[in-house]
Amino acid sequence: MASLNKKKIPRKKIFMNMKKTYLVTSLVIYAAFGAKISPFLPTVAAAKQNPCYTCANNSSNPCTPDNVANNKLFFTRCDEPGMFVQCNVFGDCSEQSCSPGRKWNQQLEICTRPSAPQKTDKDIETRKHLQTKSKKKIKKRKTR
Repeated sequence: MASLNKKKIPRKKIFMNMKKTYLVTSLVIYAAFGAKISPFLPTVAAAKQNPCYTCANNSSNPCTPDNVANNKLFFTRCDEPGMFVQCNVFGDCSEQSCSPGRKWNQQLEICTRPSAPQKTDKDIETRKHLQTKSKKKIKKRKTR
């Protein structure tokens, strides 16, 4: 059996190779997507960009053949967080409402409930106190 000569590669060299690979990959992606938006460092403008649409105005109708072909059928409706625009496979546009108390989430493409406010320590202590108090009342009733 021939023994394999295993060379120990210094960590610094491994790190430098990884760094080069990352830079080359970044440059390839940058070249593919152009200089407008960097995939690794999103710009503030890209983060703020949240297009909205309506069916009434043909200029903002999202039901284009491109969107339908790419299966992009749901969009944010302008000025109405509880509504969204839905396209069918024929390119027809319709405005839909979310259930009461729900808002359209474009990232998930569903209507979601607004997140509940975070409970404070005081809220938790009050709840525990009330639970303890009610348990004592129940014990008193059982002992009678």
